Order: sequence, then C-alpha cells, then structure tokens
Amino acid sequence: MRQTLTLNDDFFDEIAQALCTGSEVSDGGAESERRRAGKALRESERRFRDLLETARLISITLDEQGNITFCNDYLLALTGWTQEEILGRNWCYPVCST
Repeated sequence: MRQTLTLNDDFFDEIAQALCTGSEVSDGGAESERRRAGKALRESERRFRDLLETARLISITLDEQGNITFCNDYLLALTGWTQEEILGRNWCYPVCST
C-alpha cells in the first residue's frame, strides 16, 4: 500500500517538536488505520465463513484443478458423506465414482 505524506505547517511543527523533545513523529494514523482495516477484514471473513457453514444451501469451494477444498455440513447431511471422503476429491468425479 502506498502512503502519501502531506507536507504542511503542522507536519513541520511536529518534526521540530520531535527534534527538540526526542519524541516520535506520527505516521498520520496510517498504522492504526491498517490495524482497523485488518480487524474489519478478519471479522468479515469470520462472518462469511459462519454463513457458508450454516446456510441451508450446498456450499463448496474448489481449487484451480476442481478439487474440493471446503464443503459445508449441509452437503454432508444431504449426501451422508464425511469431510474425509469429500475434501481433496475432484468435483467432476465426486466420491460416488470410487
């Protein structure tokens, strides 16, 4: 992420104050903004995963080769399969082909 630094009188005042007192110069809140954004992203991912795991719809994710990397409990309940039977299998050739 590219950060833009605005050079204005407040910035120079802060630099002068830091030089005189030995204090640190603020990053303009960029670090705390990154922390807030990271926290918001983690919360969003948690809520999305909760939705996929509890939806009364079949939810799966596949890798580039079509192998199943995630399936929700609803798929397992409908099919009677276990995660061990389905995860890693190719969606085009599901468990029933064995």
